[in-house]
Amino acid sequence: MSLLKRYYIFFLCINIFLPKINLGFGSFYFFEFINLFLFAFVIIRGRILINAVTMSYVAFMLIGYISFLFGMLHFNLFDANSFARLIKFTFFLFYIIVPFLILDTLSERDVMKVVHYQFLFFLAAGFYVIYHMVTEPQTMTEYIWGYDNRYRLVGFTGYAIDLSGKMERLPGTTSVSMGVYIAFVFLIYLSIYHFYKGTGNLVKVLLLVFLEFLVYSRAGLVVMTVGLLYYFVLNARPSTILKFSVAVLLVIGCIVYFDLVEQVTSTGSLSKVFNLKVENDPRSRMLRAGIEYVRENPGTLIIGTGYGEEYTYQTVGYTHLEGLLPTTLITSGIFAIVALCLHFFFIWLYARNEFLRGNNEFSVFLYGVRLFVPGWFLSALVAGNTFQTDYYFPVIYFIFVAAYYLSKRSTLKPSEIV
Repeated sequence: MSLLKRYYIFFLCINIFLPKINLGFGSFYFFEFINLFLFAFVIIRGRILINAVTMSYVAFMLIGYISFLFGMLHFNLFDANSFARLIKFTFFLFYIIVPFLILDTLSERDVMKVVHYQFLFFLAAGFYVIYHMVTEPQTMTEYIWGYDNRYRLVGFTGYAIDLSGKMERLPGTTSVSMGVYIAFVFLIYLSIYHFYKGTGNLVKVLLLVFLEFLVYSRAGLVVMTVGLLYYFVLNARPSTILKFSVAVLLVIGCIVYFDLVEQVTSTGSLSKVFNLKVENDPRSRMLRAGIEYVRENPGTLIIGTGYGEEYTYQTVGYTHLEGLLPTTLITSGIFAIVALCLHFFFIWLYARNEFLRGNNEFSVFLYGVRLFVPGWFLSALVAGNTFQTDYYFPVIYFIFVAAYYLSKRSTLKPSEIV
C-alpha cells in the first residue's frame, strides 16, 4: 500500500496542472487510465468502503442507470455520450474508496501537501491571467464572458491536447467548477488560520479571495459566501457581530459617498451578479421549461424522463436545466434527488460529528469540509454539475475521507472504527 499511497498523492498534486488528452472519441486525463486499472484491482480484491457516504453515492448512480434504461426504451434511442458519462461517474467511487485503503501510510503532512499543491496551481494560473491582463488588456465584457485561460483562471482544465500535439479548448467551460474549487481550498485555509493563526496562512486566505474574482464564477462566490457566513455563525460573539456590522456599513458608506457603486458592481465576478437580468437569463428559461413539463406530466417526479442529455432535450427542449438538482429531478426523479441530498448531508454530518468528538491534527480539515458542504450543495442547485467535476472530486474526497478516518483512529480504539 505504500507504493499506492505514493502514486496517489502524486496524482492528486499534479493532475490539476495537466490538460486532458484528446483521443478522438473523448478527452481524458492521463492518470485516469492508471486509476481505472487500480479501480478494477480494488474491486477484484473486494476492498470496498461501506458507509452512508459511499452507499448514498452508489444509490444515486444505480437510480441513474435505471432512469437511463427507462429513457432508452421510452424514446427508442441510445444516448451513447450520456451512458459513457454514467460509467465515468460510477468510476468516481474509486476516489471515495482509495483514501481509506491507504490510511495506514497516510499522515497529516500528506493531506496538507495535497492542499498546498492546489494552492500553487491557483497561484500560477492567477499570475498567468494577471500577466495577460496587464500586457494584452481586454474589455471587462471579454473578461467576464470569454473563456480563454489567458483571461480566466482555469489553467488547462478546459483544454485537451491531441495526439499530434495540438492544444484546443474543449466545449463548455470549467470556470463554474473552478470557482467552487477555489472556495473549497479557501475554506480549508480559513480553517487552518482559525486553528493555527500565522501571517502566512492569513496571506493565503486573502490571496484566494482575490483569485476567486479572476474566475468570474457566481457559483464560486455562493460557496465562499455561504462558507464565510457559516463560519461567522459558528464563531461570532455579540461584540464581533457589532464590529463586523460597523465595518460593513463603513465600506458601503464609502462606496456610496465616493460614487464608486458602478465601478464596484461592474468589476470581475460582481458584474455577473449585479448585472444579471433574470428574465433574459438562460437558466430561467430552462427552469420554466422544466416546471411546465412537470406540471403537465407529474409522473416525471417518480422515475424521471431518462438520464441523458438527448432524453432531456426530447422532453423540455434543452439538454439540461443548468443546476444539477433540477436536472436530476427531471431526468431521474425524486428518489435520485433524495439519494443526492443524503450524500451531501452525510458528508457534512460525518465531518461535523467527528470534529465535535475531539480536537486533533485532522480536525482542521474536517472543519473546512464542514464549512464547504452547505455552499457546495447550493452551487449544485443553481449551477451546473459542480458535484462530479473530474479534476477536483478526487481531492475533496481524499481530504474528507482521510481526515475523517485518521481522526477516528486518533480518538477511538481500533475496534470502534467503522
